[in-house]
Amino acid sequence: MNRILVSAVCAIILLPASTVFADSSDQVKTTKTTIIELSRALDMYYADCGQYPVELKFLVKPSAACQRRKQSYIKVIKPDAWGRPLEYTRPDAKHFHLRSFGADGVEGGDRENADIAN
Repeated sequence: MNRILVSAVCAIILLPASTVFADSSDQVKTTKTTIIELSRALDMYYADCGQYPVELKFLVKPSAACQRRKQSYIKVIKPDAWGRPLEYTRPDAKHFHLRSFGADGVEGGDRENADIAN
């Protein structure tokens, strides 16, 4: 009887913690998938236009800078799994960086708070 009680108490204490870690892992995976999808759309834009767009919105709506394609490269710009927009930087026309600041929304961090980038 005591073993059953101890097992039940342990399960009650440990289950929520394992659920939190599973959720954060799923959010990291979801954010990585979003970054991969956006990277592919950016690469298609680059193949058509010879440069990456100045802003991500030009993946959804064609820009005046590149009229080679009439339809969008992606239907919607998804945020990271925590609901925040991804940081998009284009140091020059031939390179880009996509980044999520993780669960805490702050640069740096460990585990689920670590930055996720392409």
